[in-house]
Amino acid sequence: MKLGLMFGVPAAVVILGIFGFIYYRFRAAPPPLCAEGPINEECRCGEQSEEAKNTGFCCDNLWADFDCALTKAPQPLIPSINGILTINAEESALDQVISNIKSAEANIPGEGARIIALKLADSPSRYATLDDVIKIFGIVMPENLKTDNQTFNLILYSKPIEGSPLTPETRLVLVLSQKNKSSLEQTMSDWETTMLEDTKPMILGEPAESATPEFISTVYHNGFFRYKNLPIKLTTINYTIYQNLVILGTSKNSIFYVYDSLNPNNPGAASP
Repeated sequence: MKLGLMFGVPAAVVILGIFGFIYYRFRAAPPPLCAEGPINEECRCGEQSEEAKNTGFCCDNLWADFDCALTKAPQPLIPSINGILTINAEESALDQVISNIKSAEANIPGEGARIIALKLADSPSRYATLDDVIKIFGIVMPENLKTDNQTFNLILYSKPIEGSPLTPETRLVLVLSQKNKSSLEQTMSDWETTMLEDTKPMILGEPAESATPEFISTVYHNGFFRYKNLPIKLTTINYTIYQNLVILGTSKNSIFYVYDSLNPNNPGAASP
């Protein structure tokens, strides 16, 4: 009996030690590193991370609660308008966002246009979606334009005003890429009754009532445009449809410039 105890206790200690080592070795081992993209099992996002994650996204070795696609600046819809101006919009009021946008005009030499990337977060970066832009500017948009949207560009256009070199024309243009173009004309026509009120925050000024009671049609470089003049110099609310793109402008010059840039052979187009 004593002999059994003599050999049994050390054996038990050895066995427990082995199992303890195995448990500690595998229990204490850090979870594997996450692959880039969605996280759907326990892993660490980044070499230095000690915190395991079960959900979310690993974006360039940084954890995020949003899709990694949102960490990238907007992709150009018009190849020749591909410059990006990053505007900080994190927890900023609309007045501050507009002020930041107007200040960014200094980065556009002569007549030109740049894509605005509204940054909403750092580490990792997050840029505004169309829903974010609508919320920031307080825009009201037909539901099917939002649900049918593939991607968008918010564009800042600038052009020196003759005789006033220090106060250029600065206007916004919104370009929406739509999945289905079959009902676009009807959607935009129906929107005309409220479009001015719905998009006023995009107009970098203080528009009063429109000078023209109804939208007017015009043709420019084989493109069909609808517009309303406003009682602010060089300001209109206008739109055109080009293939699957809806282009919504806030001045004649801005929308014509963007439209011409879709066809490099048109005079006035942006240089690639």
